[in-house]
Amino acid sequence: MKIAIFAAAILCCTQVSAFVKPVNPKVTISETKSSASSFTFIRGHRQGKSTTITWGVTSSSEITGFDIIVTYEDPTDPYAVWTMKGSVSNGNSRSYKFIDNTDIFPGQMYYRVIAQTNNGPVISDLCGIRIVAH
Repeated sequence: MKIAIFAAAILCCTQVSAFVKPVNPKVTISETKSSASSFTFIRGHRQGKSTTITWGVTSSSEITGFDIIVTYEDPTDPYAVWTMKGSVSNGNSRSYKFIDNTDIFPGQMYYRVIAQTNNGPVISDLCGIRIVAH
């Protein structure tokens, strides 16, 4: 009797799965806006029990501020969880610095800096820092 019920369940599942269409995730591609401001470099290193991120921009005239985000996951994964670490206001300088001293765990960390401009955000390249131990 158990075999008959199992066979009927398998048959029903195959019949139902034949009519189900796979769902493709919606991919949105946003058009990048041209801006006079762009990143010239981004560097990071471990400094004691914290990390330091430094970056430079070509022109800070359009920038209103910077947001620093981090992930311990694969940064190329569209489902990676990025955490906001802090913000830096525009000081009309060409280089900026952010010290992250909260929640530093062993592993590979990836930072990005987002420049907020009037024409939309400008995102930096990745900056990876490997933390071995505290």
